[in-house]
Amino acid sequence: MARKKINWAIIGLGAQAEKIAKAIRDSRNGVLTVVADKNIKRAAEFAKNFNAKAFLNDLGKLLRHPQVDAVFIASPNHMHASQSISALNAKKHVLCEKPMALSLREALAVKKSASKSKIMFGVGFHLRFHPLFKEVKRIIRSEKLGKIVFIDMHWSAGTAGEIKMPILPKHMLWRENIRQSGGGALMARGIHLFDLIGFIFGRDADEVRALSDNYSKNKVDQLTAGVVRIDDILAILVTSRKIPFALNHITIYGNRGRLFMPEPFSAEGAGVLETTIMGKKTVEKFTKKHNLYKEEIEDFADAILRNKKWSGADINDGLKSVAATEAWRSSLSGVKTKFFRYNIN
Repeated sequence: MARKKINWAIIGLGAQAEKIAKAIRDSRNGVLTVVADKNIKRAAEFAKNFNAKAFLNDLGKLLRHPQVDAVFIASPNHMHASQSISALNAKKHVLCEKPMALSLREALAVKKSASKSKIMFGVGFHLRFHPLFKEVKRIIRSEKLGKIVFIDMHWSAGTAGEIKMPILPKHMLWRENIRQSGGGALMARGIHLFDLIGFIFGRDADEVRALSDNYSKNKVDQLTAGVVRIDDILAILVTSRKIPFALNHITIYGNRGRLFMPEPFSAEGAGVLETTIMGKKTVEKFTKKHNLYKEEIEDFADAILRNKKWSGADINDGLKSVAATEAWRSSLSGVKTKFFRYNIN
């Protein structure tokens, strides 16, 4: 009889791990078996809360555990590549939180291990499962908008009355270390915007020009903005951690019409899509609640159990998003134009 569930392990037990653990618990085809964190007290508490069978502070022991089929990597960004490679070499399927690596060199090393092990690897871009973005992708492919000309994307957050980020607790200080995080707003939300461009349009970006509020090599960005060129399409991307009451949106302009999405980044799948074609406007509301993390987990597990391609971001998608952020950072350091189209085959 075919197996019906995947045994999961989670590495790194911060806020994102809480979301993933809940998604595994509520999924129809997954069981949380092992959790691991360098803080063994935190690991024990987490395991108890989510009924995991074991807790560890040793990656090697986790990867040798006989009841682990797949690993979700939710550790600090700078650990993603090395932990992914270790898991792939141990023949464990890997779903890695974004970014999959902090440099294209690291990302290519992960791809090499994935190709050698022939094990499934995915990147946790949960917005690919949002029904709104699936519909936008369908409309773009239908060519109802005509020739796409311009894209405007803004995703920010902030605290009213404050400009600086609040002091983070000790276990989250890695986010303010550029060598460990790779960036602030850029890596928190900007990388999602890069991936959405690839998902919706199915095209690689060619060129980036960016500015940031922070030019120190040792500090992360709080506000960053730039222009991405995809063939002859231009896209403006803005993301920040210090803009309260931000009017977050995505607007896509074609020569026959426009798509407008106010506040489209809900992890529960909510949203509004305003479509204007040759002056005729329609509004579609997405009100049915989704748990995008649960759908992501279930789809990945189904892909393993049925030996099929999964619907989320694969290793090549992850490579492209890493290349985009690397180009963005290069532009900030004074390289005005950075091309990053490359052969991923």
